[in-house]
Formats: sequence, structure tokens, C-alpha cells
Amino acid sequence: MEYKTPAEIAEEMKLNPETVRRMCKRGDMYAIKCGNQWRIPVGNPDQ
Repeated sequence: MEYKTPAEIAEEMKLNPETVRRMCKRGDMYAIKCGNQWRIPVGNPDQ
């Protein structure tokens, strides 16, 4: 499985990276917290 940072997702979605981080924190976007950083899984989860 591939992971992207909030900054990478924000660029794709034309959003501010802080908005993506808030979405992760609220649970609006599935993400994994690694230390003090968020990682958002992308792609096929069966791989």
C-alpha cells in the first residue's frame, strides 16, 4: 500500500495542507498517525 502526506493530498485536492490535517484529525479522511505526522493510504488496499 502506498501512503501520501497531507501536503501531497492537499496539492491534488487544491486545498491548504492544514485543512487536510484537520480533516484527518476529525476523522473526515482516513489517515494513520505516525509519530507527529499523518499518512493517508492511497491505492488498492488488497495489494
